[in-house]
Amino acid sequence: MRRGTRILLMVISGLVLMIGVVGGLALKRDPAAEKQRYYTRGLELMRQGQYPGAVIEFTNAVRLDDQFVDAYYQLGRAHLALGQGKPALAALVKATTLKPTHTEAQLTLGDLYIAARRPPLARERAEQVLKHTPGHLQATLLLARTYAAEKSWEPALQAARRLIAAHPSEVRGYLLLAEIYAAQNDVAAAEQTYRQGVRANPTSPDAHLALARFFWGRRQPDDATRILVTAAAAIPNNVPILEALGDLYTLAGRKQEGLAIYERAATLEPGNGRIIERRVDILLSLDRLDEVETLITQYSAGPARARHVLKGKLHWARKQFADAEQEIRLAVKAAPSSGEAHYYLGQLLVLQGHLAEARSEFVTAANLNPRAVVIQIALASVHARLGDFAQAERAGLRALSLDPRSVQAQLLLGDILLTQRQTDAAAERYRLAAGLMPQSPVPMFKMGRAYLVAKRDAQAIAAFEAALARQVDYAPALAQIAGVHLRTGAPQKAIARVQAQLTKAPRSAALHEVLGNIHIATKRYAEAEASFERAIALDAQLLTAYLNLGKVYAAMRSPERALTRFQQASKMAPQAAVPHLLIGMMMEQQGQHEQARAEYEKALTLNPRFAPAANNLAYNLAERGEDLERALKLARLARELLPDDPQVADTLGWVYFKRGEYQTAVDLLRESAERLPTSATTRYHLGLAHARLGSRLSAQQELREALRLDPNFPNAADARRSLDELSR
Repeated sequence: MRRGTRILLMVISGLVLMIGVVGGLALKRDPAAEKQRYYTRGLELMRQGQYPGAVIEFTNAVRLDDQFVDAYYQLGRAHLALGQGKPALAALVKATTLKPTHTEAQLTLGDLYIAARRPPLARERAEQVLKHTPGHLQATLLLARTYAAEKSWEPALQAARRLIAAHPSEVRGYLLLAEIYAAQNDVAAAEQTYRQGVRANPTSPDAHLALARFFWGRRQPDDATRILVTAAAAIPNNVPILEALGDLYTLAGRKQEGLAIYERAATLEPGNGRIIERRVDILLSLDRLDEVETLITQYSAGPARARHVLKGKLHWARKQFADAEQEIRLAVKAAPSSGEAHYYLGQLLVLQGHLAEARSEFVTAANLNPRAVVIQIALASVHARLGDFAQAERAGLRALSLDPRSVQAQLLLGDILLTQRQTDAAAERYRLAAGLMPQSPVPMFKMGRAYLVAKRDAQAIAAFEAALARQVDYAPALAQIAGVHLRTGAPQKAIARVQAQLTKAPRSAALHEVLGNIHIATKRYAEAEASFERAIALDAQLLTAYLNLGKVYAAMRSPERALTRFQQASKMAPQAAVPHLLIGMMMEQQGQHEQARAEYEKALTLNPRFAPAANNLAYNLAERGEDLERALKLARLARELLPDDPQVADTLGWVYFKRGEYQTAVDLLRESAERLPTSATTRYHLGLAHARLGSRLSAQQELREALRLDPNFPNAADARRSLDELSR
């Protein structure tokens, strides 16, 4: 080996040795410093709300030092933030075992035991803190809560009173004492104590909020609103108070006022996700979609889950269901442990008719958030729609156990029972809902419907009258009363009853519309026209009045006037599918089949599962023998959505006829003819299908019946021609 090469190898060997030594030194890190780095990073992630990352960092810290008390405590908090009770319990127990005097860990563990309904274990934690810190405020609170959880009212009251005596300006003592009184149904003492809390600390948002919640729970929304208006003036820049006031306005239907309050709160906390989400919800309900889009754009720094949910809601409002589903699925992917995201996905799937998949999402949401009443109600509803009434009732009862004053749960349970024709049990549920919501006409209206199903007209009318006593312009109840009179052959009585109600609410467009519908039923088209015109004059935005007026003109054989009204309705409600359906039907009558098809397409773009539009478009395509594959897909969709509709059976049968599948066509057309025995068109379709199968006598019988029913129906000439051919 040459000398230069040997020297080069020696240099390289020396460098390798040096790198190894330096690397070895670098790897020998200080465990104490390393665990502290993990701990510090965990605290920073906690501050940012990135709890999964925090769990990893704190876990690394305790792996390096299994005596690291604060890391165990913070690990427990991170698990709690993720809703992970078991690992949180293990970490907190470890922290308190290592250091029994760790007050924060003891109290957090006590709160966890309270949530798990294990008050004796929570009490041990409170007493442990009080032993080394007598009179500790939060420990005394926890002690009182443990007794209250066991309904041991006297020791609970004593602990709460001791707390107030020791800390007279601390509102939590007053709030706890008031809650104990409320739990004992001592409403007067509860209200007095809540008010004492406000007086003890007038600048405490919690005191004002608790008093407002008390009144709201007592179904006294005006009192709750007054409390929060006063609080907002006394503590002008407090976002929780403004948020609660906005919520009250929104729940009361005062959306513009609620929006103004939320916008005021947004100036104080522009990045507050809850405020942004509430503003979006109101703007969506007001159809101010461009403003929603702007607001979502401004929320670009928000959590991925929230951003995807908001985008999904916007697509939903625009009837862009595929895009909405994509966004909500991204929200679920971003936060798989978010019950809210699974709930929204379930709601979207319900809207698209995917009930089994929706149920799966609601079950997941309920497992993630088992105390969410709204999720249990959604689950009950989808169980009922799938025909699983036992599961539906169980979910409804769970919702009621979570919130015994839930009107929605009572009404849904009533609906579930009524679907099973358990009318007395359903009526009882509606009666309970009426007691919870004494100003609303809805429970009494539903009770009336239950009595109608039971064929107890007198009791039904009494319930509908009770609904009208609660709200004089509640048109659905008046329409049902009129319907009973029409069904029993007393049209004049129906008209008189509606006119009597109009003297109490003469400017109610909805009541004038009820009168118009009675006139349609009795074929008094001039009077119907006058009623609908009056309704429109009173409420130019009443979409159904335009649609009904169009139907009047169609019945009066004034297709141009009918078309004009339907087009007006379409301009008023550009996101509504029904006007396009009716425009299409009018164009069909005028022989404008291509234009009709375009209107049906528009209706299906707005609502892809709109069965009447799917049915009509399928028939339109079949009549002209065009795109029979799509016609079949549409007709099957309509059949899925309206399985008992004989018109849909006729359309599907006619599509199969056009495809040459004659036996299937006969089966469906026979079903339709049995349910529509006076439809000349259906009998004509069935006759042609029999003819193609070679059933000459059946074909002749059906075609003759079609001509007997209506000698001038649209296909009459072809029916006569077919009869002639069959007679040869």
